[in-house]
Amino acid sequence: MMSDLIADMYPAALDCGIPPEEFWSYSLAEIRDRIESYERTRRREEKQRILYINDLAGLIGLYMQRLFDKDVPIPQPWEQHPALFQAEKARYEETHRAEMLEKARNSRKEYAQRYNEMRRRRASIRAERW
Repeated sequence: MMSDLIADMYPAALDCGIPPEEFWSYSLAEIRDRIESYERTRRREEKQRILYINDLAGLIGLYMQRLFDKDVPIPQPWEQHPALFQAEKARYEETHRAEMLEKARNSRKEYAQRYNEMRRRRASIRAERW
């Protein structure tokens, strides 16, 4: 019966966030569409939540591995979601490039200082011998 169908749909519609005044103004097909849409949205959100939890568990595992092995790479957000993090990736790469350049400069400077010190020692040893 139609009244039984409406009685069954009414609580489901309320659970889906359809206000009573809208429920009574919609046709049964529209109510069914709204309920199905709500279910699809809930299912999609639940899948997204499960994927998030799974990613988080994987990252926690990687960080735990990193405690024992410093060579374990930690993925950056743009590796999994490149379209969302383009600006952050560019900023990170620029900062990383600048840091590496500064490290290289410091390393060369330290090498030159050590080399010059070694030459001075050799020169002083030679001067002492003569």
